[in-house]
Amino acid sequence: MIEICRDGKRPEIRAEIPLILKDLIQKCWDEIPENRPTIEEIIDVLTSEELFYKLLNLRLDLAALPSSSSDTKRLLDVPDSSELEPMPTTQIATDVVDS
Repeated sequence: MIEICRDGKRPEIRAEIPLILKDLIQKCWDEIPENRPTIEEIIDVLTSEELFYKLLNLRLDLAALPSSSSDTKRLLDVPDSSELEPMPTTQIATDVVDS
């Protein structure tokens, strides 16, 4: 977190990610909030036909890989739900106001 805040470091975006999505991610990471895309711009990119077809082609390309390379089929380094541990529940303290 310190490297992100102090040095502006960002995670590496995998090579398989379509350029249109890489550009959107990098715009969202801009240090100057005014340079970041609006929610409308984000929705436009995420719902664009260009992105849809690029992801469809990527999925087809990855499906053609040998089954032994299942780790390379993941677009993001995010654990699947079987790898996650449940989060501990926390109790929310509420203030009681006397009337």
